[in-house]
Amino acid sequence: MSTHKLHNDKLDLIHWINELDDYTVIARLKSMMNTIQKEDLSFAQKKAIDEALVSIDTEVLESHDTVMEQTKLKFPHLFQK
Repeated sequence: MSTHKLHNDKLDLIHWINELDDYTVIARLKSMMNTIQKEDLSFAQKKAIDEALVSIDTEVLESHDTVMEQTKLKFPHLFQK
């Protein structure tokens, strides 16, 4: 995600929140905010998430079915019942 898009998305959210009249939604957002702030991710985790988001925008992605097939081949013991 580009810095410009991130900035615009944040401004859109700020505007949307500013227009809210439903306290239930505000309470949910506050709860999410508190939860996210408590979940301190390591630098490596944040970097991995950022790289994944960039790859979504810039790379060709494999289908869910393909990923599941590869996972079953690599970790067959996880799919035994």
